[in-house]
Amino acid sequence: SLVVFGNVFRALSPKAGERVLDVGVGFGRMIPVYRHYQLSIEGVDISREMIEEAAKNYPEVGLQVSEADQLSFADQSFDLMVCWGTF
Repeated sequence: SLVVFGNVFRALSPKAGERVLDVGVGFGRMIPVYRHYQLSIEGVDISREMIEEAAKNYPEVGLQVSEADQLSFADQSFDLMVCWGTF
């Protein structure tokens, strides 16, 4: 649930403006938590359908179809990476 995730995520001590990568973003259910902390959000998911659904609700978020082991981002591009319930 979002409450459990929010409690776990808070332990990371996120700071406004940090960049977070959500691997396995799905339809974006965790995006409201990232927004709460005013983070810059990128998300990837293996499912094109899930990315399309997330893009409908969160058009301002950088979203792309990608496998977790084939990310197109440069090393050290993010302050935080989340992979919640993906594996």
